Amino acid sequence: MLTTFGFRSAAALLLVTAVTPSLASANGADALYDVHFTPTWSFATHPTAFPPFAHFSPLIGATHNAGVQFWTPGGVSSPGIEVMAESGGTFQLDSEVMQAITAGNAGEVINGGAIFLPGTAMGTFRVTDEFPLVSLVTMIAPSPDWFVGVHDLNLLSPTGWVDNLVVDLFAYDAGTDSGATFTSNDINTLPKQHISLITGGPFTGMDSLGTFTFVRRASTFRYGSVNPAESFVVTSGVPQMGTTVEFEFKDPSGTMLQPSKVFLSAAITADPLYPSGTIVPFYGLTAPGTPGEILVGPTFLTRRAGMWKGNPVGFTLQVPVDPTLEGVPIYLQGFFYDATHRVGLTSAIKLVIGA
Repeated sequence: MLTTFGFRSAAALLLVTAVTPSLASANGADALYDVHFTPTWSFATHPTAFPPFAHFSPLIGATHNAGVQFWTPGGVSSPGIEVMAESGGTFQLDSEVMQAITAGNAGEVINGGAIFLPGTAMGTFRVTDEFPLVSLVTMIAPSPDWFVGVHDLNLLSPTGWVDNLVVDLFAYDAGTDSGATFTSNDINTLPKQHISLITGGPFTGMDSLGTFTFVRRASTFRYGSVNPAESFVVTSGVPQMGTTVEFEFKDPSGTMLQPSKVFLSAAITADPLYPSGTIVPFYGLTAPGTPGEILVGPTFLTRRAGMWKGNPVGFTLQVPVDPTLEGVPIYLQGFFYDATHRVGLTSAIKLVIGA
């Protein structure tokens, strides 16, 4: 059955369709980002430290969690970091990311183009609340083993995904080659030295060679502090125009009388206490008589989403192609209503729609 759930926000109409519950893993937060690499390293900025044919190697990195660290100042370079820093090769580091994905500590590989100066490069990647960290590197070329990058950068704050973040990039020595100039012959460093910021010739440690700019394109963020977090989840997708996002409702405690009606509320503002909400007595989903939390703003539209019969209630949000939607935040919350007139409030999800 097609259930139309519509509201106007920047002249946009969204549709929700009842669906069979998805088998995809549920996430509380997802975001799609572009990363823009803008070098500033040039003969004008570094007249004594700018070699012929200066360039940067292809961007390579990962989204991941705290269970893995691909590089850090003071650490020892992995084979992947060594190959990247000495030759610009990405295969070995790509392999290390894939191993971390298999181990459950990384989400995906991040790739971007090489740069022959002057120029720029860009990559696109997806982060989740399970893998909110970003590590990304590129070789300073030519050089013995020098590179720029970020490590363990967290794009998820307590109130949601970072909208826009600019990070200055400084030169690091991978500690694997003892060459002292851009075009030194290979001098293998044994044992490997720690990764370190280059602070004396040809760089000072305070001269940025460029920036990474992380720009959020679209995102979902689950919030609330009282209602069960797993009562309302994203099972697939991020809200880009022309795509669909799948959600599902469930009663984790199993205390709502079956069958219960399930409703979806939408607003263009959150509750004033965001990322928490206003406590309401007896509206808890955890057990009868417990308090619940209203998480969406006062101006909202409510539509029935389905019937709770013990299995997750799934639905799909279809995001139309409408330029007025870009960057618009939408706040969604569900509630259960059973034959005893008991109301149980779910957690909430903030959507930011992207092109």
